[in-house]
Amino acid sequence: MQQQQQVLVRPTGGNPAAGARGCSPAQLAALSDVLQMPITAAQKLLDRYPQLLQHEPTSLHTMVQQLADTLNISYKTAAYMAAKQPLGLLVRPAEKVQQSVQQLAAALHVQASTVVTAAATAPSLLVRPLPGLLKRVAGLCQWFAVSPSAALSMVAAAPELLTDSVAGTQKRATAVGTILLLRAVCVQRLVASCPHVLFMSPRILNNKVRVLMAVLNKDRKAVGQIVYKTPELLLCNLEHLGASYQLLLLAVQRQDSFVFAMAAHNGRLLLLPPSKLLIRGARLLAALQMVPDWQQQWRQLRPPQVEQCLASNHIRFERLEYLISTRQAASISIFDALRLTPVAFVKQHSSWPAWLAAEQQRLRLKQQQGCQQQGQQQLQQPQQHSYQPQPRRQQL
Repeated sequence: MQQQQQVLVRPTGGNPAAGARGCSPAQLAALSDVLQMPITAAQKLLDRYPQLLQHEPTSLHTMVQQLADTLNISYKTAAYMAAKQPLGLLVRPAEKVQQSVQQLAAALHVQASTVVTAAATAPSLLVRPLPGLLKRVAGLCQWFAVSPSAALSMVAAAPELLTDSVAGTQKRATAVGTILLLRAVCVQRLVASCPHVLFMSPRILNNKVRVLMAVLNKDRKAVGQIVYKTPELLLCNLEHLGASYQLLLLAVQRQDSFVFAMAAHNGRLLLLPPSKLLIRGARLLAALQMVPDWQQQWRQLRPPQVEQCLASNHIRFERLEYLISTRQAASISIFDALRLTPVAFVKQHSSWPAWLAAEQQRLRLKQQQGCQQQGQQQLQQPQQHSYQPQPRRQQL
């Protein structure tokens, strides 16, 4: 017997001030639809803010739409903000919210759109008292040596910065510097570019650093320098990062120290999915095998240049196939083929846009033909049923 899914709706009846206990399943579903959140989240929201039951779902929908129109944001973003701060943003008139945006923007000497962008992920910016909020933003500007607009971006990435104490923030920054072996000024720049690192527990941060040390085969200080330049390495899937590093070794065909120098210059290649990096490496190696001059040029490139080549998008890798098929590979170096701007490349190779359009059309037709053939094969195959009757058990 298939187990029925449990619907987390409390019994109806009682005082509306009791929250979700006083609403019907239809009301709960309507609130979930208006604020675009799961039923369980809407249930918790009503438990915390039972005043919302005093408004009809259509009225709440109108409030969210007015908030979206006033701040010039999408309905989805407005619903998220309203769900985070229902009393300060949903029930509150939209004109008052707009006034808070203008006051904060004027006090920080930034554009109103900058405040709205930060409030989209940190809605409490528009609810907190202005004096205390300005004091906290000024503290962030001083601690991390950033501008007010950069401080708002930090708050948008890590809203915890508005609630964490001054001593707590300084203690977290000290722990990050101790684990990564970075100076205080480097920690400031690291946290300013990636505030999530500040609220990572020391144990988890230390474990991530150890994994990076094992993947890159380097000591803690060297790993700290790479993380300082590319802090997103601490937030990515470390298993994928290890696979990407091994693929880089195969694609570059150099020693481990060369690939590490590439990562030290810019670690963005380690953030790519291994599948994407595999395709780039395969296309590059195929092109190098077909053009001996490119092979020699490739060996002479320095780590930053090789990193820039592999960081090129797939359209620029299409250039290699174009140059080989049109017998123009000898007219350009491998580095320029991958790194020239679109305008500069077209200026040297005027037939490139037409070739690319024809190639993309060919690939679309090939994909359509493949889908048609697959559909015909499925129609021709006889339908097979997986159901088989079970033999009856003999009665004792």
